[in-house]
Amino acid sequence: MTGFISNTTTGVWGPEYIVNGAWTPAKQEGALRAWEKDLGNEYDADKTIREFQEAGATGVIFYDKWHDGLVNHATHLTDFKIHRDFVKETPAALRKHNMASVVYYSMGLDNNPEAKFRDWTCLDAKGKPMGRAFSTEWKSFYSPYRQYVIDQMVEVLKDDGPVDGFWLDLYVKPTPTSYDQFTLRQFQERYHISVS
Repeated sequence: MTGFISNTTTGVWGPEYIVNGAWTPAKQEGALRAWEKDLGNEYDADKTIREFQEAGATGVIFYDKWHDGLVNHATHLTDFKIHRDFVKETPAALRKHNMASVVYYSMGLDNNPEAKFRDWTCLDAKGKPMGRAFSTEWKSFYSPYRQYVIDQMVEVLKDDGPVDGFWLDLYVKPTPTSYDQFTLRQFQERYHISVS
């Protein structure tokens, strides 16, 4: 498993890894943009895959979207993407060397700063976003986020494929149950009851 993700070197998730002081979406966006400015300038997919093969690997899992929401392929669905399509380059090199290619995609967690993603966020009973230790939030699979995920996988298959598979990470519902408008509506329709 390899790719380009922004994380702490200590392995601890938290906002302090990219910003000083109080975390804000604007600070995260700025820090991620600074981080990805020279990202992968020396990455040579063919050379890297050849080295993996020489080391005995038969395939590679490559990151497309991690929990922060930053997309590593040339998506048309969000501006929250890096400047280079690493997903296109890596499966092409894997195919060239007859190795398996799996694309990693974080489904349940996404911290894309675009406004529509806030609307798709799972909420607790008090209306607060449900997240994890890392500054990212669960997204409702009953919201338009579900189609966004499907459309991104279709982009990968059409533009960067073929690939041998996807690792769809965190395809789970948060607990306790979300109180976002989309999940509540689905619950009401399924059980024919009113939830206030």
